[in-house]
Amino acid sequence: MIEEKQLTELSNTLKRIFTMPISKSTFREIQNAILALSPGNQEDANSLFEVLVTGEIKPDTKISSAPKTLEKLIDEYSISTRVAKDVFERGEFISIVSSDIISQPNRVAFLNRIRRVDGQEFHFLADTKGTINLLHHLIGRLQELENNEAGKETINGCQEELKSLRVNLNKLIAS
Repeated sequence: MIEEKQLTELSNTLKRIFTMPISKSTFREIQNAILALSPGNQEDANSLFEVLVTGEIKPDTKISSAPKTLEKLIDEYSISTRVAKDVFERGEFISIVSSDIISQPNRVAFLNRIRRVDGQEFHFLADTKGTINLLHHLIGRLQELENNEAGKETINGCQEELKSLRVNLNKLIAS
């Protein structure tokens, strides 16, 4: 059973961990901090970790003799822990893509922004031709998925989105 003093120490450690920007190593730091709390008691450490990640204490969970302190710890660090887990697992994946149309001398261009789950952001300019080249490239990559079983399943699961793209492209072609 994890005591109140240990939860307070964990709270202080998490406070230190989360003063820095969340990176791929943040999640490992959280795991190490929890494991250091109760050496030899892997079950309590795993339960505490699960509680922090999910943000909820199941009725049958008995990991601490200080439920109020545990609840406070969850309130303060559960969301940050989930974000750290997401960054650890999917940090390089795209979180959001946005663009603005900007006027350049004698042409229109797009200022594109791509933000990853880990918060890194990339900006690039593209004109209409460059944007179409990018679409060709990405469509070609999607077509490659048909060559393997997992890829086919992924494409089959995205049929509605692909149909929507077709409708939008047909509107552009018709105008």
